[in-house]
Amino acid sequence: SYLKSFQDLSQSISSGSNEAEDNLKYLNTLYEPCKQIETLPPKEIPTILPSLLNRVRMIWEKSGHYNTEDKIAGLLRKISNEIIKRCRAHINLSDMLDGDVEKCMRDLDDSIESGKSWQEIYDRQVAVINKYGTEWKIKSDSIFAQIEAFVQRCYDLKEICEGQIQFARKGSGIVLPKFSGTKGPEIVAILEEIKEGFKKNLDRN
Repeated sequence: SYLKSFQDLSQSISSGSNEAEDNLKYLNTLYEPCKQIETLPPKEIPTILPSLLNRVRMIWEKSGHYNTEDKIAGLLRKISNEIIKRCRAHINLSDMLDGDVEKCMRDLDDSIESGKSWQEIYDRQVAVINKYGTEWKIKSDSIFAQIEAFVQRCYDLKEICEGQIQFARKGSGIVLPKFSGTKGPEIVAILEEIKEGFKKNLDRN
């Protein structure tokens, strides 16, 4: 009485095992470029993204089980998240608040460029695929929503850095000039008041 159920279960396990082996074979092609992303600084990440996308395209066209829109979109979101993770690790907020503000701005610029390049490279690759290969049906909105939000946060942090330089005088080599005349001390006092007010607002937020 259990034979048919056993045979059905055995067939399901065998089918699942074959699917897992097929998925592993194709996903293993992403191992090397993904390991590179873990160690590269943000400004160098775009150099390996075209190769990575070509491998994703190969999975889309050749894989027997991993070539659904949902799975490929999920895979591309994971790549986006890994880029964000790497960029976040490279940004030191202590530099922005109490350290090398210019370095923090450079790191933010590199992260912004990395995020924008990822989208640009993806759009170019999709245009080529649609022109010469299988139609690419995956919508980019779900892939880049998080990285677009991350890039916007980087722009927001850059504004804080600019404020630190302009109002808190935390950039390198910024020395308050000497103001001559009877109003010199008053001007210095006003500038110091602006500096302290900016610091208090920054601490409060």
